[in-house]
Amino acid sequence: MMAMRQHSIQTKLVLFFFILTIALFLSVGFLFFGNTQTVIKSAKEKELMTLSKETSNKIERFLFERYGDIEVMAQSPILKDTEASSNLKFDYLESVRNAYKTYDSIFVVDTAEKIVVSSGKVNKNQAYLELLQKLKQGEFIESDFILFQDSQKYGVYFAAPIISDEGDAIGTVVERMNLDAIESIVRNVNPGKAGYAYLMDSNGKTIFFPEKNNPGEFININQQNEGVTYFKRGEQQHVAAYYEVKGYKTGEYQWYLVVEEPTAEAFEVMKQLRNYTILVVLSSICILFILSIIMSQAITGPIKRLVEETQNAAESNIRQNIQIYSNDELGTLARSFNIMQSNLKSMMQQVLEKSGEAASLEEIRQYADKIFENVPSAILTIDNTGKITTFNLVAAKLTGLHQEDIVGEGIERQFPDSIKPIIKLLQDSLEKGVIYIKHITDITNASGAIIPILIDTSIQKDSLGNTIGAIGIFRSVKEIQQFEESITRAKNLTSLGELSAGMAHEIRNPLTSIKGYAQYIKSELTDKPELLSDVSTIICEVDRLNGIIDRFLIFARPNHPELQSEDINSLLRRVLELYNREIPSNIRLIINFEDLPIVSIDADQMEQVILNILMNAVQAMPDGGELGIKTRYLKQFGLAEIIIADTGLGISPQNYDKIFEPFFTTKNKGTGLGLAICSRIVENHKGFIEVSSTQGEKTEFIIRLPVNEGGEI
Repeated sequence: MMAMRQHSIQTKLVLFFFILTIALFLSVGFLFFGNTQTVIKSAKEKELMTLSKETSNKIERFLFERYGDIEVMAQSPILKDTEASSNLKFDYLESVRNAYKTYDSIFVVDTAEKIVVSSGKVNKNQAYLELLQKLKQGEFIESDFILFQDSQKYGVYFAAPIISDEGDAIGTVVERMNLDAIESIVRNVNPGKAGYAYLMDSNGKTIFFPEKNNPGEFININQQNEGVTYFKRGEQQHVAAYYEVKGYKTGEYQWYLVVEEPTAEAFEVMKQLRNYTILVVLSSICILFILSIIMSQAITGPIKRLVEETQNAAESNIRQNIQIYSNDELGTLARSFNIMQSNLKSMMQQVLEKSGEAASLEEIRQYADKIFENVPSAILTIDNTGKITTFNLVAAKLTGLHQEDIVGEGIERQFPDSIKPIIKLLQDSLEKGVIYIKHITDITNASGAIIPILIDTSIQKDSLGNTIGAIGIFRSVKEIQQFEESITRAKNLTSLGELSAGMAHEIRNPLTSIKGYAQYIKSELTDKPELLSDVSTIICEVDRLNGIIDRFLIFARPNHPELQSEDINSLLRRVLELYNREIPSNIRLIINFEDLPIVSIDADQMEQVILNILMNAVQAMPDGGELGIKTRYLKQFGLAEIIIADTGLGISPQNYDKIFEPFFTTKNKGTGLGLAICSRIVENHKGFIEVSSTQGEKTEFIIRLPVNEGGEI
């Protein structure tokens, strides 16, 4: 009868906990899935809209630049001069068409709609005839996107009237631009594996729609500037974001950049989340069902144990206390039974707790020691007895002391000057409760050099609030300043790069005009040969400025590194093999390579960095000297280090902070972009470049690059 009642109570408890668990987890699961689904959907729509907007803006900027081209050409003195030869005008049109590679043809028509001069084939199709009708209005013209029958590709006509210096219209310059560049921009937008982008006008006409996909039913834009819509294409549901491509003056239709993706792919994560949620809920229900059985057994078990232990006690076989917490007769009986052995069990429990606490503290201490050895800051700790308990590798390197000579020593010992200030600060924290935050003091390293440091101290307490020690964390002020300067330089270079990329194109337009004027003047000076050399100099200098702009664009928009696994030492040997002939005989080369793990770098870009620094080092030693190249592995930081040092002229203090700035140079010749580009390349590799120099004695460049994860020497 007793067994049946116990079984009945246990069954009821199991059912109660099981039903409660199902209700709880189903509610939480549905709530979590619903909220997360809303967030994922919103994030995907925002992602597609951002792609659409950014791509549309790129197309707008490209069309705006081409509009600027036609305005510049219309103002060209070569085209405005009715006396200029056709060959000169042709050369000018040809140079513009070859410079930009986006124009199929450029031609000039006179007021009688006759083609005067042209570069590229002019096809007199229907679009051309319609253009001639618009030219009669004497205004700037930008056509809609037109499908040219001769090439079966879309393009745009740009036209601008040529006005003489007297204010009379003497003709029109026309550009036929292909959409290859715009197509490249659109084709590069690939959301997911099955997503794509295309252009569509307000009437539903599309350009660059993927041929493999059936257009079917197009989205309904409703003349809005932007939006996100869901629709069915064939048998698949799709989601699309569209954003208008703003037209100029004569655009007949509003065009939109559409980014589209099947919903099955776009919201694949929702399906995975649903499956994951179901799996978690079912697993949790199963686990809690098992726990409910265990809990029910824990509730009904004491009754059985009380009977068993009472029988054992009657037989003088005392094994353990009965753990029953209740105020009824059963609880009173169990507490009375436990009094007999409570003192002994209490003593044993205290011993076990102390042993377990000691073991736990030892594990925590070992774990903390591992952490301290791998942090990038120097750490020194003392306990409440004044004994030094921690002195990590970074602290040893900064002070020049050995860990084994410091750890375990009492602070009353006569320590070297290098750590006396730190010991004093920790004593103040331990004895007076003083906390130092960003406190600056000086220490002396093993070589006698004074090193300013920035230190923070804190007091260590146990779980009861008792002081058990003090900890000091410190770093070299110079190292912190170098890191902050590196961050500031990276931000400045990024901002300058973004600004300069836009300015470069604006500079090219006036340069094109200057060169055009100069070519025109040169053609008119046939009777004054003494001035031809001056005009030729102008043309050469324009070409030289264009070359500087090209090099500046390399700095402003460096190529993204194509990372491959590479051995740094092998790369340095290749560079030295190429450059060794350029090193004068009065410069002694010293090489010291350590074994390094493999790193992921763009070998061509990194060779450019090494070569640039080597050339600077050689140029800094006109009277000879020593050129040192060495590598080493900073294992605790996961960094490979390249050090290039010379015994040349050094860097003056006033120039020290400027060497990585673009256009800064101390040479008679040079653009001042070499080290700026080097810094940009290293930062794109997630590395660091630093320099230290003593004027008149030496200069040392240090490049640090992250090694591959899990890399071995």
